[in-house]
Amino acid sequence: GLSLLGAGPALATLGILTFLASWNNFLWPLVVASTERTYTLPVALAIWSLSALDHRRTGLPPAPLRPLLVIHLAPASLLAITASLLGLPKLASVLLGLAALYGLILLVAVRWLTASGPSPLWGGFTFPLGALAAAMLVVGGGWQWPGLGLTAVALVVIPALMWWVLQRWPGGRLAAMTNAAEA
Repeated sequence: GLSLLGAGPALATLGILTFLASWNNFLWPLVVASTERTYTLPVALAIWSLSALDHRRTGLPPAPLRPLLVIHLAPASLLAITASLLGLPKLASVLLGLAALYGLILLVAVRWLTASGPSPLWGGFTFPLGALAAAMLVVGGGWQWPGLGLTAVALVVIPALMWWVLQRWPGGRLAAMTNAAEA
């Protein structure tokens, strides 16, 4: 019979083509909320502030949850894309500079972030990595070459993580790693 493992490349291709075909419909709701009080920048600032306060109160997360800290890279990247598309190049550069700085901090801390070993939570690296690469390409200028390099890294890392997850999904190995209940 046809195995899920053999269907992986076909499913990945279908997912990528579907995403590319509906990019604008997908990205816009993520970037801009519907009312003035819920625009992306205030929401991002609130999330970052609450997260910082929580880390101050409870301490840093345990090793298995550390990969999830990378998601904080995505809002600054998406805000840089938005500012660039709205014709605000200075704001886009500032936001992208902040995102790139945070990305460099995460790169320096990669051993600390991955201290618990391979985990399905490493999937938390994928969206922020792609968002930062996209922001660099959209803002352009001096960011274009680093953006191309980061895109090349993302084109290796993201499918590798997806493949790793797909290999462990059948037979419940992924569920066992995450302490999830088996169906």
